[in-house]
Amino acid sequence: MKSFSKYILLFALLISVFSVTVSVTNARQQQRADIIKIGALGPLEITPGQDMEKGAMLAVEEINAGDGVMVGGTAHDFDLIIETTFNPTLGIPDPATGAVSLTKLLDSDNVVALLGGFRTEVVMQLQTSLDRPLLGVGSTAPIINPMFFRLGPSNGTQLTRALVDLYAFGLAGQGVRNVTIVRENAAWSLAMSTGLKFYLNTYLPSIPLSPRINFTNDIVIDPTALLDSVTTSMSVLTSELDGYDVNAIMPIFSGPVGRKVTQAWHALDLPQYLAGINVESQASAFFDETNGAAYGEIQLETCPPDISQTNKTDAFRTSFEAKYDESPTYTAFASYDAVYVLKDAIERADSTDAADIYAALTTTHWTGTAYEIKFTSEDNVWTHPVFGYPYGQVGYYDNGTRFVIVPGQEDLIVHDLYTPSDVGVRGQPFIQGYFAQWQYGGVKKTVWSQGPTLADDLGNFSTRLEWPIDHSDTGYVPPETTTTETPGTTDDTDTETEPEPTTTTEVTDIPGFGITLSLVVFVCAVSVTYKRRRNKR
Repeated sequence: MKSFSKYILLFALLISVFSVTVSVTNARQQQRADIIKIGALGPLEITPGQDMEKGAMLAVEEINAGDGVMVGGTAHDFDLIIETTFNPTLGIPDPATGAVSLTKLLDSDNVVALLGGFRTEVVMQLQTSLDRPLLGVGSTAPIINPMFFRLGPSNGTQLTRALVDLYAFGLAGQGVRNVTIVRENAAWSLAMSTGLKFYLNTYLPSIPLSPRINFTNDIVIDPTALLDSVTTSMSVLTSELDGYDVNAIMPIFSGPVGRKVTQAWHALDLPQYLAGINVESQASAFFDETNGAAYGEIQLETCPPDISQTNKTDAFRTSFEAKYDESPTYTAFASYDAVYVLKDAIERADSTDAADIYAALTTTHWTGTAYEIKFTSEDNVWTHPVFGYPYGQVGYYDNGTRFVIVPGQEDLIVHDLYTPSDVGVRGQPFIQGYFAQWQYGGVKKTVWSQGPTLADDLGNFSTRLEWPIDHSDTGYVPPETTTTETPGTTDDTDTETEPEPTTTTEVTDIPGFGITLSLVVFVCAVSVTYKRRRNKR
């Protein structure tokens, strides 16, 4: 009987070894031998870059777990290599850091295409070295290299027009006439400020019955400013500024300092609307993280939580929230779509050659998670055929004077994002912008949708909008004491300290191993039971 017991244990051991071997083999088969390297670069230390990474990684995981990328009749996996553009010493995305990361991806990693980009200064530098397609997912930067395909967000001209739409037809109806722009010290915000003042103070008022919006001097905030500094800068809004009775504040922020603008708005108990572009305010946790200071704020979003723009919106949101336990911001939507657009272009080209991918991208028509995706193939100089204003990135008016973005290169091909006219906004073939408001209790609701006609918004704006609000009821309470803030930190207050480093152990589950272990335990238990019964005899 001893030999029988040995045979049972030997049998269990053989089954265990065989099962583990098969499991490991299956796991290895899940990673295809044929791979296609693609690159991504953005400020991985702040929200836009982090969401870029998350969206791209989610798409790559889905594709690799599915049919892969078919080239020459062979299925390939995507190998996504991600590099940062953030300079921790400066506390902002930096052109020099971006250039180093791009060189690594192009020369050392030899990626076939890229996605990413954030902050105009960085993306302009990246474009000077591009010899492979880069799908932009986070910058309004002018296009100066045909290899740059803007997939999101809209260019600065279109973002400006979205704000013009909100203010001229929405907030003007609520009595807004005098506005202060509060913006980060960056090239893109200066360009938008110039365009906004022209359209709202000069161009539109020339049309009968159109309102005139007056502007004070801009309040310009350094990207690494402390909360105390931001609060001091905005404190002038507690009284008349430059002779105007300001009744709206227009933020233009893409970086973490935008959070401090929201906090200062509450701390000062400012009565003005806070309505504009504040990327930090898009985050689903923003209301809670600021203890409700965002209550009443209105910000531009690619796809607010109460809007489903395409048949892919809900599925993407569900997958993203399940994986990351948060809602996606605009860079997550765009980077997720960018990976699928690259897959589509590579498969249509049936090639991983940069020139072939480029050619395929020019004919892209892809239904994304938030809008239909196509790219223009227009010259640098492009004027609206009816109204005469700049259309696309082509330039803008500075005090009534036409300014060409790339002088001497008026025939430069611009691969800007646009959509088929039947899904464009107000007859324009560009993606639709939405303005959402943080309302009582942290509910985010779309209040201005730039629908097919102005009547769609004008008739509902006042009923959707929650105003006035009571800052005393909920909101951020500044600390009594402050300390020095380290450049690059993005926490909520000026008493910030770097969080303790944490170590995360990633456990890889080998398919079938759990079943094998259970089988071994079962066989051993049977063997022990058999021995006990035999000993009793």
